[in-house]
Amino acid sequence: MYIKGWGATHEHGGTVTVYRKVQMRIWTNPECKAKYGHNAPGGIQSHMVCAGAAHSDACRGSVVI
Repeated sequence: MYIKGWGATHEHGGTVTVYRKVQMRIWTNPECKAKYGHNAPGGIQSHMVCAGAAHSDACRGSVVI
């Protein structure tokens, strides 16, 4: 999975001026629940997609491709 765009680089930050792209591995829901379940209000649901890579993330303004 690729995350692309001019998304924010941190939670309360603004968008960036350089188009960015990062490849992330899609995790299974059990992997996602084990790692992030305690941070997800309402829990990790079966209809959700979870992906991750070290020091990379998607944020407001990013697009999943």
